[in-house]
Amino acid sequence: DAVVGIAQQPNLQAVFGDELVLAGYHLGAPRLPTGEPWDLTLHWEVEQTPQANYDVTVRLVGPDGQVAWQTEWRPFDDYFPTAWWPAGRPVFDRQTLDLPNSLVPGETYCLEVHLANLEDGTPVPLTQGGQGDWLEVVCLPAAQD
Repeated sequence: DAVVGIAQQPNLQAVFGDELVLAGYHLGAPRLPTGEPWDLTLHWEVEQTPQANYDVTVRLVGPDGQVAWQTEWRPFDDYFPTAWWPAGRPVFDRQTLDLPNSLVPGETYCLEVHLANLEDGTPVPLTQGGQGDWLEVVCLPAAQD
């Protein structure tokens, strides 16, 4: 029962390091497909060209507060690193994520996003729209079989 192109939070407006705004996202399905690929597109707006190249990390946090799954990537597989993103332009970073079989059907998991400096791993703090360096984006149930 997956629905393609589910748009969520088109006006998220969370700012990382006064450089990048996570303005929204699109989900490939309204539920987390356990053990299957899942499309996620992050919609970035560039306030100012980043001073460094960043890794994006996303994780799913279960109802017990524990990290159930995590992955990281370089936007555009490093062909268009964040330090090249020009100010004033939107950037759409689409990923197909392989979710684990360990997600419990019907349980709700919260998707969180994090940026870190590629060279030294320093987290990029949220300067607006959140606190710390992890942003809770959306909470979704794992799909029932």
